[in-house]
Amino acid sequence: MDEIDETRDMIVLTLEVPREGLAVSVREHTVTIEAAGGFHRELELADEADVGRLHAQLYDETLELRAPRGPAADRPVPLRVLR
Repeated sequence: MDEIDETRDMIVLTLEVPREGLAVSVREHTVTIEAAGGFHRELELADEADVGRLHAQLYDETLELRAPRGPAADRPVPLRVLR
């Protein structure tokens, strides 16, 4: 289940991912999600997404990525595991 929700101020991506070995990174506007078992996804964010303020939260096997609209920067994405 992949879901994209865009508002005037925020872009929110929700997807199902394996928990084990989960890593999220961003380069330019491409978010890379990797996990155990060969899981690999690359998602392209809109140009107006502020990837420098991208946040990731994991609840069970549901990953939510939130990016406000604004300027971009490359960096690893901190992951907050809720359960």
